[in-house]
Amino acid sequence: MLPSKQTGARCVGSLSMEACSRLVAQFRRCSSPSTGFVSRIDMAMDEHLGTVVVAHAERGSRAALRDILRRAGYVAVSAESEEEALNAIARWRPHAAVLCLPLPGADGVGLLAKVRLHHPLVRCVVVAEPNTDIENAVLRMGAAAYIPAPPNQTSLLAAVRSAVDAANLQWHLAGVDTAAGAADDAQQQLHAVFNAAPIGILVVDAPTGRIRMANEAFRRMLGNPSLEGGELNGWPELLHLRRASGDPLIPGQAPLGRAMEGQRVTREEMLVVPRGRSPFPCLVSAAPILDASHNVVGAVLVLQDVSELKRIQLDLQAAYNRERRVAQGLTKAFVPRVGTNAGGLEVASLYQPISEEARVGGDLFDLFPLPDGRYGITMADVAGKGLDAAVETATAKYLMRGYAAEHADPSVVLARANEVLCTLTGESDFITLFYGVIDVSTGILTYGNAGHELPLYLDPDGQVQVLEPTDPVLGAFPEVEYRQWEMQLSPGGALLTYTDGITEARAGNTMLGLEGVAELLKQQHGKPAQEAVSAIYRAVARFAYPALRDDVAILLVRIPPRES
Repeated sequence: MLPSKQTGARCVGSLSMEACSRLVAQFRRCSSPSTGFVSRIDMAMDEHLGTVVVAHAERGSRAALRDILRRAGYVAVSAESEEEALNAIARWRPHAAVLCLPLPGADGVGLLAKVRLHHPLVRCVVVAEPNTDIENAVLRMGAAAYIPAPPNQTSLLAAVRSAVDAANLQWHLAGVDTAAGAADDAQQQLHAVFNAAPIGILVVDAPTGRIRMANEAFRRMLGNPSLEGGELNGWPELLHLRRASGDPLIPGQAPLGRAMEGQRVTREEMLVVPRGRSPFPCLVSAAPILDASHNVVGAVLVLQDVSELKRIQLDLQAAYNRERRVAQGLTKAFVPRVGTNAGGLEVASLYQPISEEARVGGDLFDLFPLPDGRYGITMADVAGKGLDAAVETATAKYLMRGYAAEHADPSVVLARANEVLCTLTGESDFITLFYGVIDVSTGILTYGNAGHELPLYLDPDGQVQVLEPTDPVLGAFPEVEYRQWEMQLSPGGALLTYTDGITEARAGNTMLGLEGVAELLKQQHGKPAQEAVSAIYRAVARFAYPALRDDVAILLVRIPPRES
């Protein structure tokens, strides 16, 4: 449920529906019916208000945003990751996209840069946690609006309405290549629209190459030369196109020449090298102009300068890389080196982030000696990613160690840690955590569970037992009384703890789940601890092929069998 309180939104490029309608009418009058051109705004007005892609990582919030837009009259398409969002935009060619950051697989506002680079006609509304730097960055990158999370319905609909209005105008401006054969009485209107366009547009006759029109943006890119009336063989002296790598184009690759031969060029990235100026990157499009008999009578070339967009994208990527390096360094320091033997226990562990490029998660495991000779064991998962999650992971680790050294009982340690974490974490932050104490001499395990994945015990006979039940998570509810239980670990038995990256591994729509993990553990009966952990991870990775969706942490403690 979205909150009803007012939340501010900053918008750029807004356009009223009335103004948009007037421009549409003008374009309809000057469009040639023989071109077969059907504008996106015609569809928006005749069938619905517009198409919007909604990208949000959380299913419930994604569904709520989608339903609000549908009730308001939009066609809403949802996506849960950066990859799905880009695929949806490429497939549906929406008027606008609502990007709720961060998304899985995304490097923050870098997703906005990709949309602006590859789908410049899609207007983006960015929803993110309140942050002035990010707000200014996304607006500089061309976002239609920035709304602090969580958005309210009024601000969301106002921002989407403005974005769709602006997109309708942009689609017509981008469609001028099909309207270049308009009647003479519409020539002045076309000139006004072309000159107002922020992208460079050049129109030439075919086959002579005589330049019919070059708008102001195109002139600025070339240093304001006089082009009208010139011949096609003259302008290459002022403007040279190269591949994005800087290599020269081979014969037949020139976009305008291809358009005059009837081909279409769509947003190819090239390097513009004007005479007397520094090179700059552009997205280049070109299309033929056809008469009523479908003969090529001209061509239009469109240049979109993306140098500023690329500079901002590189700056943002560098900032995120710096944060990732810091967080990864912290996480590396926090993941313990538990070794393979602790007081006679056989120990094996594994930590595998979702990918080397992924932002750091909050998985934590620990095994440490207690003053009375017993061993404490912790397995936890901190909500969130990045630097904040890494800091909370460190806090949880040393809280558990400190309180366990004073009073080892899990019920006491969990209660004291919860009180501290409730004062440190935000409203949406929490930690799931299993904590146990193993007496190596007797094999007695005393444990408590704060909302974490249920550990499994593989007994010497090869049977698997689930360690139930569980109490509330840490850091969410103050004054919780945590319980503790005891169980006997027999020689040859093994205790497995893990994070939800294991149970939530997916093969299509099927999750591995607790039963799947139990079956994998059962298959490791009699194997050494490290061999068992490696085999479990490989099996989970095969199940979730081609990729796991979350970080994975595994800690297995085995009671060595008695020597005969």
